[in-house]
Amino acid sequence: MTDALKTKTAPEGEKALKPLSRAEALARVKADPLWDVVVVGGGATGAGIAVDAASRGLSTLLLDAQDFSAGTSSRSTKLIHGGVRYMKNPRDWGLVTEALHERKVLINNAPHLVHPETFVLPCFKKWEREIYTVGLALYDMMAGKASLGRTKSLKADAAAARLPGVRTEGLMGGVEFFDGQFDDARLNIALIRTANQHGAACLNYMPVTAIERTGGWIQSLTATDKETGESCRIRTRMIFNCTGVWTDSIRRMVDPDAPSIVRCSRGSHILLDRSFLPGDSGMLIPKTRDGRVLFCIPWHGMTIVGTTDVEQREPDWNPQATEEEISFLLETAAGYLAKPVSRADVKASFAGLRPLLRAPEGGSTAKARASMRSFPNSAT
Repeated sequence: MTDALKTKTAPEGEKALKPLSRAEALARVKADPLWDVVVVGGGATGAGIAVDAASRGLSTLLLDAQDFSAGTSSRSTKLIHGGVRYMKNPRDWGLVTEALHERKVLINNAPHLVHPETFVLPCFKKWEREIYTVGLALYDMMAGKASLGRTKSLKADAAAARLPGVRTEGLMGGVEFFDGQFDDARLNIALIRTANQHGAACLNYMPVTAIERTGGWIQSLTATDKETGESCRIRTRMIFNCTGVWTDSIRRMVDPDAPSIVRCSRGSHILLDRSFLPGDSGMLIPKTRDGRVLFCIPWHGMTIVGTTDVEQREPDWNPQATEEEISFLLETAAGYLAKPVSRADVKASFAGLRPLLRAPEGGSTAKARASMRSFPNSAT
């Protein structure tokens, strides 16, 4: 068991945190209770639902085919934000406002995992600074009392000082604003532990292999322990399918003819040495050639650059950044960094898969994601 999962001595008057025990959870499953809720998928969505259900007194079982948070929920851009890119469309402003307030809730609930982060948007064209200052000030205003700091317009020398490592040739200024950064995998584990504290049984490496339906109602499911190969029939009143890009495979266990409703969008990232952006602020690149925004963010002594938005035909347990995506990220970042950057500077890469609604048919996954407007922080 890792240090992150060990039980620590609770302060006087507080209840000690219950440790996660796979053996105990398996014993509860083998006792064959009728569960009120079975959550399939141990990412952020599934863990959040397990917390909600267990805290309401419902008997709750959480199952994951891999380790908790091994999928998309550990492969994001590490940001808790309102969705800056959604500001260009007024119909999305309600979503942005909601996400900005949720950002503050997370900071309040888990300040050891979620914290405010300063960003600078460098400007190299005439009127860019003025336009982006207005837009980002509106973004901050939408947060209301949940604001993390006032947006500021910066002259060129101030922008360079706030963002060491930025290209100064042609720099006409910048805009400073604030957003949230978090440790996605650790926050997911914190949710799992909270669900466990409320009485949920949480099992990893326990993929669902079959679902039984009788008379139009789901009666049970079958899950197989990857460690032993033993299968268990699990009775339940309700199943939540929280498997992200694997949603359709679970749906077809109930209805083999169920149409596909999910598209997979791959978001890839690269890690560079911290020397490329040695300051404490992140950088927002406001527009890439595919119409997205790009972030360069300090992260554990490195700099994360991401993300892309590329359709992936089939879900993959271990998606990889392609050479084309890595080249795109390097090319885009190179236009904003003072220090020359090349393929040899990439220390590592990682990719996550976003689940997007298949409708509307056609078009890029970036457009599908914008039309979905439901998961602004999914793999960012």
